[in-house]
Amino acid sequence: FAAFKLRGVWQGETVEWDPTQGSEEMDWFTNMTPELRRELADPKLLEGPHKMEVESLPRPKREKELPVLWPENSWQGNVAKAKIWDQLQQ
Repeated sequence: FAAFKLRGVWQGETVEWDPTQGSEEMDWFTNMTPELRRELADPKLLEGPHKMEVESLPRPKREKELPVLWPENSWQGNVAKAKIWDQLQQ
């Protein structure tokens, strides 16, 4: 069975999967680099050698954001507090 959102349900003959017959559309995922696979694939669904490749990659370094310190009662400090407060309210 195959379910289609707009057209209903269709029942047809079963097609046997032939792994020797590839397609260019699926080869991009099969031959994907581990870096791209980490970005696009769900790590919980990876298995086998692909999971090991992704887990062996070093984690990318994050750049630390330096805080901007404004005096507590300055105009800039009040604007910064208002921005943070607005973000928390959303």
